[in-house]
Amino acid sequence: MNVSVESLNSFTKKLSFELPADMVDAEYDKVFKTIRSAARMPGFRKGKIPAHVIEQQYSATIKDEVLKNLVSATCFVGLQNHRIIPVSPPTVESDTVTKGEPFTYSVKVETYPDIEVKKYKGLILKKEQFVYNEASVQERLTLLQERGAQLKPLDAARPIASGDFVTIDYTGYLDGVPFPGGSATDHQLQIGSESFIPGFEEQIIGMNADETKRIAVTFPDTYAAELAGKDAEFEITVKDVKVKDIPDLDDDFAQTVGGFDTFAQLLDDVTASVKAEERFRIEGGLHERLQELLVDLNPCEIPEIMVQRHLDYQRTSMKQRLAAQRMTLEAIGLSDDNFNEHFRENATRQVKQTLLLHAIAKQEGISVIQEELDAKYALLAAQQDQNLAEVTAYFAKNREEAQGMRIQILQDKVISFLLDNATITEVSKDELEK
Repeated sequence: MNVSVESLNSFTKKLSFELPADMVDAEYDKVFKTIRSAARMPGFRKGKIPAHVIEQQYSATIKDEVLKNLVSATCFVGLQNHRIIPVSPPTVESDTVTKGEPFTYSVKVETYPDIEVKKYKGLILKKEQFVYNEASVQERLTLLQERGAQLKPLDAARPIASGDFVTIDYTGYLDGVPFPGGSATDHQLQIGSESFIPGFEEQIIGMNADETKRIAVTFPDTYAAELAGKDAEFEITVKDVKVKDIPDLDDDFAQTVGGFDTFAQLLDDVTASVKAEERFRIEGGLHERLQELLVDLNPCEIPEIMVQRHLDYQRTSMKQRLAAQRMTLEAIGLSDDNFNEHFRENATRQVKQTLLLHAIAKQEGISVIQEELDAKYALLAAQQDQNLAEVTAYFAKNREEAQGMRIQILQDKVISFLLDNATITEVSKDELEK
């Protein structure tokens, strides 16, 4: 078997195969015997049909099967021998296969592009200066207070105000007739949350416990088709009114939140966490700008199939996140049809970033050793409070996820290498945004 390789561009290869006649004949005989043994024809016993009859009746089938088997048996070998890793199924072009004659065919295959990165050392970057923001700490404490808050009855009877939590029964009417799905019993609602039909919560303000009232609203045009834009009335009965009891920021609160002995300890922990998150955000922004600059300085062609796969992955991930919130692509103005149009440019740049980082790793001899993977597994085990042996066994069983972990470590190492060889100037957030 002779195989020649031609580069059509930086990522498309054409492999031309020439198979000798004896190889064709051997496959031809094998297929012929298989078809003859299975064929059934009136007047002949199974497996005893004359050869010339099989030739006449199954000639096209035999040739198609021989061609398919020859390509299947040799294409992968040719790719492997020339160390070509395809990113899409090969496209086959061939002559007709004829017994007693050599067989030639060719395949076109998209591969990982052969990229030589020229501009990656001495990059000039700006990094946002870290600034401690005490307000962010207070926001985190307020959030903890909200989570620890409990509902309690009113100290004294008063009209309902914004922020109150009410338990209500309601029935909705269209043209004086109750409509399906428009009624509820013991429904809890926070006034001012804007979680109900516009105008509904506002008209409860001023009511009192045990009071019944009829209100008028108009369903939004974006509501369900059978209700969109229609005027309706709701009969509401207030059964209970409660307010949120916000705990004080003291030692007792600290002990209930996370087992801290004093509020001072909780404050130190929250402050350290907020600072770490801010530094992580700043580093993430620096990494993003580095990779964007890398793409701008090193134009390259990439296979369309890699962009499409990335888009497919992004669309699936977004659908899953939206589904968790009981939402759909259509709810945010997207669809399967126009998703690619909106995100193609971003996906293309992300694929280029990945390929450039891997090309730099190859050029600089950067790789991932087992000790680095083991350290990552140990970190994951500690973060998730799991047994290290179980985590290691999981990745040993799930090779695709282990490969993903290896790729992430490699890319992090390349980014660290690039940052070590870059000129970085710290600037204010305002200057960076300009």
